[in-house]
Amino acid sequence: MRPGVSAAGIAAAEAAMGVGFPAALAAWYRIHDGVGEGHGAGFVPSDTVMLPLEEMIDEYRTHVQEWELGEGLLPLTGTTGDMWSGWYVDAREGEPTYGCLGQWSVDGGDEPYPSDAGWALAD
Repeated sequence: MRPGVSAAGIAAAEAAMGVGFPAALAAWYRIHDGVGEGHGAGFVPSDTVMLPLEEMIDEYRTHVQEWELGEGLLPLTGTTGDMWSGWYVDAREGEPTYGCLGQWSVDGGDEPYPSDAGWALAD
C-alpha cells in the first residue's frame, strides 16, 4: 500500500475532477493512496485493487468523457489486470446513495449501477 495523501493533494484531486469527496473517502486517502504498481489482488470486494488518487482522476475522466458514465461516481477500485469494472463511491451530494459503494462496469449498461446493498464506505 502506498503512503497517504495530504489534505492539499486531496483538494487538488477534487478540483481536477470537479467533485467533492465524501468525508470517509477523503479519510481513506489520507491513510493510504491505494495499491502501488506490481501488487496483486486487492483487499476490497470482488478481487479489485484500490486505485491511487492519480489513477482515480484518470479513470474518472475516462468514465465521464469517453464512456459517458455518471458524473460524481468516483472509481475507487478496478479489477486486477484491467479497468473494465470495479467499485465506485457516490460523491453526488443530495443523492440517497451519497457516500455509498456501487459497482461500475463498462459493458454492464449505459451507466454504473448502485449496489443493491447500499454499502456505505463508512457509517
